Amino acid sequence: RGLGDVYKRQGQRVASWCIPGGSVPQVTKAVGALVKDTKCSRLQVVAHVGVNDATYRGSEDILDSFKDLSAEVKRVSEVEGVDLALSICSLVPRIDRGPLVWSRVEGINQRLRRFCKDIGASFVDLRPAIQSCRNPLDRSGVHYTTESARCVASRIFEHCRRFLG
Repeated sequence: RGLGDVYKRQGQRVASWCIPGGSVPQVTKAVGALVKDTKCSRLQVVAHVGVNDATYRGSEDILDSFKDLSAEVKRVSEVEGVDLALSICSLVPRIDRGPLVWSRVEGINQRLRRFCKDIGASFVDLRPAIQSCRNPLDRSGVHYTTESARCVASRIFEHCRRFLG
């Protein structure tokens, strides 16, 4: 939500795909199908997922899912002959599940940053963008407000700008 508007304002031709409330395994399964029909020779895969996972899955399981996503991106890149670059966004803490989930999310983010460095992927820290918003989450404590969606979209766009040429 909000990312398409930022791209339009910047005059960029991009395609985005979203699984509302999606999990890391769902995105992993979808990578191959998304790339298969493209005519592009270079793609940037930006994974902005995992927050919902943190409420019901263990940290190790979530990190293993990101490892699977990385392996799938590499596999699809080789099979399809497309240069795929992976970026993983930080998980943004939800406020509807209390401090335990908040703490788990912070620990996962620290480990995701190291993981990205180890595999040569980019880590996109969205937390400063969210913290700059007066009201980052709506009343549900889960979803971005319009303001924070724009902040997140702008942060992701700035990260991707170097890939867009």
